[in-house]
Amino acid sequence: MDLLIATPSFWMGDEKGKVNIWYWKADLQEKINGGLQPLTGSPVENLIAGGLGTLAVKEDNKLQHISGSGKWENGKWNVVFKGMFGEDNIRFTNGKAIPVSFAVWDGSESDVDGRKAVSTWYYLVPEGK
Repeated sequence: MDLLIATPSFWMGDEKGKVNIWYWKADLQEKINGGLQPLTGSPVENLIAGGLGTLAVKEDNKLQHISGSGKWENGKWNVVFKGMFGEDNIRFTNGKAIPVSFAVWDGSESDVDGRKAVSTWYYLVPEGK
């Protein structure tokens, strides 16, 4: 298994590198579940950041090929993301560790902007044919 030695900040990336962010919104999911169809067709956005204050929607629409949905069940959201990967997006390779981090904004806890719960890096190691 290959481990990445240097990783950018798990907060929002940094000068070491950009991070690809798959962003899902519960309020948009609820509107979709109620019959509203957003322009994107999905409650998920594909974002990129290279440090605090640099968050942006991916400019090339060809690289926006992600989708996802959430379901409220037993007092919590369960969210599934699906994506196709372009040059700027992460590429999964069998046996190679991929760093992932998770962040949660909870409006009922007054989370806004940089105030959120954030994990450190975890590592996924894809295995397959």
